[in-house]
Amino acid sequence: MKKTIFAVCISMVLAFSSVIALAQQAYVPEEEKFVSAKESVSLISYGEYGMAIKKLKLEKMYDEASLKKFIDKECREIYMGSVQTEVSVAWPEENMWKIAVPFEAPEDEAVGALVFVIAEGQFTEILFLRWGDVVESYEEADQAIWNVEYMPNYVIVEDW
Repeated sequence: MKKTIFAVCISMVLAFSSVIALAQQAYVPEEEKFVSAKESVSLISYGEYGMAIKKLKLEKMYDEASLKKFIDKECREIYMGSVQTEVSVAWPEENMWKIAVPFEAPEDEAVGALVFVIAEGQFTEILFLRWGDVVESYEEADQAIWNVEYMPNYVIVEDW
């Protein structure tokens, strides 16, 4: 009897784990997440840190000063001119998704990109990566979703 109860409990735990794993795999960032990430890159490039934090709903993670300090330390090139807001790519990594928005046409692996981490459907963190690292990450993933895929002959409209 105890073995039967134990076997039933184990089966239920395994079934529940499978349902959770499928639910996590089923999530794919919706268009709104891509738009918010791209708009935030533009806002940050203009020094509008508070607006970017609000757009991403990251008030618990960052205040204006901490986001500015991060950007100034990691990716000052975001301030060097207009940023592109067309191309972005998302990929799953562990139990989260990442959306990368390069600052300019990603023609070189040295191009900077802000990477927006999404867990449980919400933005949770902002990272900075070089495009070469972004490519390496999404190529290792099971899938990659381009909001607008970069094509070398494709004209990218930059934010003015």
